[in-house]
Parts: sequence; C-alpha cells; structure tokens
Amino acid sequence: MNPTLRRALEIAGFVLIVAAIGFAIYYVFFRPQAPIPGTNVGGGITNGLPTPANGNVNRTLPTQNINQLPVVNTGTRTPATVANGGSTLSPTMADNNVGSMTLNLNANSLQFYDRGSGQFYSLATDGSSKTLLTNDTYPNASAIVWAPNGNQALLSFPDNSKILYDFGTKKQTTLPKELSDFSWSPTSDYVASKFLDTTNSENQWLIVTRPDGSQSQTAEHLGANADRVRTAWSPNNQIIATYEKATNADQSEIIFLGANGENYPSVTVPGRGYVPNWSPDGRRVLYSIYNEVNQNNPHLYIMNGQPDTLGNTNIDLGLNTRADKCTFDASGQTVYCAVPYYLNPGSGPQPELSSGIPDNIYRIDLRSGTAALIARPVDAQGAQRFSAANLQLSPAGDVLFFTDATTGTVQKVQLR
Repeated sequence: MNPTLRRALEIAGFVLIVAAIGFAIYYVFFRPQAPIPGTNVGGGITNGLPTPANGNVNRTLPTQNINQLPVVNTGTRTPATVANGGSTLSPTMADNNVGSMTLNLNANSLQFYDRGSGQFYSLATDGSSKTLLTNDTYPNASAIVWAPNGNQALLSFPDNSKILYDFGTKKQTTLPKELSDFSWSPTSDYVASKFLDTTNSENQWLIVTRPDGSQSQTAEHLGANADRVRTAWSPNNQIIATYEKATNADQSEIIFLGANGENYPSVTVPGRGYVPNWSPDGRRVLYSIYNEVNQNNPHLYIMNGQPDTLGNTNIDLGLNTRADKCTFDASGQTVYCAVPYYLNPGSGPQPELSSGIPDNIYRIDLRSGTAALIARPVDAQGAQRFSAANLQLSPAGDVLFFTDATTGTVQKVQLR
C-alpha cells in the first residue's frame, strides 16, 4: 500500500476512535437524564422556580369517587405587568402592616386594619386614595372579622376581650369574653360563634346572636368537642358550622350544622384539618385537607355544598394550598388561589413550617375543569417574595388584591 495513503487511513482511524470514546463518555456521564414519569425530581424547575426534593407537586390522592383536574401551565417566564403565566409585577398599593383586609363592594374599596397604628383604613381599588375609616384606634388586635357589608367588624385581643365596632355610628360594643370563632351571616345582621366557658367544659355551645351579642340562641351543644367545630356561615343561610370527626388515620367525617340544630348529611373526606371556603351562592364548598399520602400538606378539593347534595361531585383540584388562600369570582365558576411553590412536609397541621414561602397564582376554571398557572408575583427588582393572604378580587374581576403575609403590605396583580 502506498505509504502516504496508509498514513492518511491511520490518522482517520485514530480520529474516529477518539470521537467514539468522547461520545461514549458524554453519553454515560453528561447526557441529560429524562425524569421518570410521575416522579418528583428534587432540585428541578417547577413553574420556573427552583424547588427542593419534597416540593409542591400536584398529585392524585388514592381516594374513590374523586376526579383530578388537569393542571395546565400556560405561561411564559418574561416579567409582565398583566398576568400571562410567568413573572408578573405586583405593585405595592399600601405599605401598612395589614392584619386583616376585606373588599367593600358598595364603596368599591379595600378596608383594612393596620397593626402598626391600630387604625382602620379605606383604600380605593385603583390606589388613588387612602383614608381613615375612624379616628378611634385599637392597638394590638389579634383578630379582625369583617361583616360582609364592610360596615362592622368584630375585634379580638390577646387578653381575650372582644368588641364589635360599627363604622357608621363610630361606636363600640363590648362582647362577652367567652365568645370566639366568629362567622357573619350573609346579610351581616347575625353572627355565629362559640360560647366557651373555661371553668366548665359542659357549658360550651354553638350559638347565634345579633352582632352586639343580644338575642342569643343556642344551635348546638359542643361540650368537649368544641375544638373540632369550625364556624363557617354559608351564603345560602342553611349551614353555620362544621364538626370534624376522624374516622381512621386517612379519613374524617365532616358533619354540617344548621342554625336551628339541624344535622345535615355528613361527608367523608380523605384527610384531616378541614378548612372550608364557600362559593358566593353557597352551592359549592372549596376545602383543603391533609394526609400522609400528601406528606401532611394541605391539598385542595371542591364539592357540592347544598344540604340535599352535600359531598356530591367531590373533585381533587390538584393543588397543594389551603382553601383560605383562595377566592371565588362573582359567578362562583372561577377560583383564584395562592399556591406556595413548595411546602415543607407537615405544613397541614403546622402551617408555620412553611410560613413566608412565596406563592404562585393559579386560576381554576370550574366550567372546563382546568387549573392554570397565571402569575408568579414579583417586586420591582424581579424577586418573587410574596406570600399571599386575604385574597380579594375586584368587582370587575380584573385585579387580584392580597396582603403579603411577611411584610403586611397590600399588593395587586393585574389579571387583564
């Protein structure tokens, strides 16, 4: 063979061998590995955010008669001023340390309690003005429960004292210390609460009164079961509270209580820690529970809420969050939820384990049966740091308001 041709073939063969060895090294050691379908890959990227190994992954719980909604990620990672599925600027509307906030539909304003000053404010939904609701101050209030019409509020304090404040008359009424766990009627003229005699466990009742504590009537004897009862007055005026009873390690029985001692049909749910959130017409109830399958983190469901169909059409919404981090639109067909981008295991019974973790915003369309990521709220520096509470939707449905649980500021997300 020609020596020149032989040398050329030897060089070509060497190059091919080196290339083959290089490809083999890449394939074995550096090739990206596709995740196994249905597994949670720690340290990966979920909705554009880094998540730890035990992150907030949507999963189907192994329960019967529960249909999971498909969760659709429709977004982009480009920051925007209007929610489009990715990073969305969330301007600060009020820099107060807000402890409780409500939307006054009649005044088209947000009303809130400022923990720093102990004062109450009204904030125009367009941010154009912020005014005092009253000159009276109430420092160190531990809980504020607003009437649906926004004209009154029930205040609780660390020493267990309770008062009703009327913003129309600018008057306060002292209430019995034994009252707790307030829930207003839809028309703001009655209040459900628990009367808890700390010296006698048998003298504990679910009661209904006027807001000032008058015209009291008992609805249910609670006794030693008071801590298992949660007041939650339904918009259809039929249910005022629920009683949760654990049936086994994985399920609880929820008993619905009426104002006149009615015990409606009970519903079995696949977990514990039932937290309800009624639709505006009371036809459905959004709720969250936790169980070991879900690492004892809150998981979201929705079911029929009318007494004759309670528990029917029980749907797994596929999101790990509490029901009180959600709000309905006026039609009751769309739900907006703040969903932490991960949760530490055990955050159901101990929410403080995941306090301050930033939220993504999801929209759940109950007509089509889909849940979509619509926004990752970020500040002016592009940092996603908001942990949303007190979600409120504007009357037109175009703006979502919330308070940042870490700083207390009032933020907004433009939806359209």
